[in-house]
Amino acid sequence: MKIKQPVIQLLSVLSLLLIFGMNANAFEGKMGKRFVKELDLTPAQQKKVESIKQSQMDNRAENKEKFKALKKKKRELLANYSDSKAKEIAEESSKLHKEKMIKRLKTQNEIYQILDDRQKILYQAMLEKKSNHKGKGKHGKRHEKGGHKPKNHSH
Repeated sequence: MKIKQPVIQLLSVLSLLLIFGMNANAFEGKMGKRFVKELDLTPAQQKKVESIKQSQMDNRAENKEKFKALKKKKRELLANYSDSKAKEIAEESSKLHKEKMIKRLKTQNEIYQILDDRQKILYQAMLEKKSNHKGKGKHGKRHEKGGHKPKNHSH
């Protein structure tokens, strides 16, 4: 089955929104309307997605505070370093990133579960395309072609 390029592009954008979050009002905006139209979401599906996204936004605020506190501990470690403190911070960082990944995957799965078979295929194509383009963002092509010359910072 061949999927049209605009649909794939839309799904890529949707994936980024799902991964990096979008506020509840953004779903009602231009992108949300396009998402609803392209995937042909029913009103019931739209409400479920809005609910899932709102729940995710609540979790993101909590996580933001945890990562902020972790950053503070890292800065404090600079002035008063110890291996045991560094290990503790590294373990906490690892735990927070793991939790964040699990929540992200859970959100993706919750949205996936409300889609019909056709929508699931489109959603999977979007995630596949995103994973194939990882690291090839705005500046990726320049770096692939040998990169650009570093700026001369000599004074």
